[in-house]
Amino acid sequence: MGVVENPMNVSVLFFSGLKETVGTARLEIELRQPQSCEQLVSGLFARFENLASLLPHCSFALNGSIVEKGCWITAGDELAILPPVSGG
Repeated sequence: MGVVENPMNVSVLFFSGLKETVGTARLEIELRQPQSCEQLVSGLFARFENLASLLPHCSFALNGSIVEKGCWITAGDELAILPPVSGG
């Protein structure tokens, strides 16, 4: 996919320990080109090095629906990063 002339804004939501690690519950990110969820998460690794050990165990929801890492993010999307849960 090519470069977007007008940047795309997306929201990334963090919960529980992820929110504490990042220091906020919500980030607004400007993308210059279309990205997969996995590419966006890789960019978060670079920005927040302490997430690298946590994110491989997380799930993702795009606009309220659980998705795989390979899904594509478009303008206005909301990506929630969900920490692993335990229980029984």
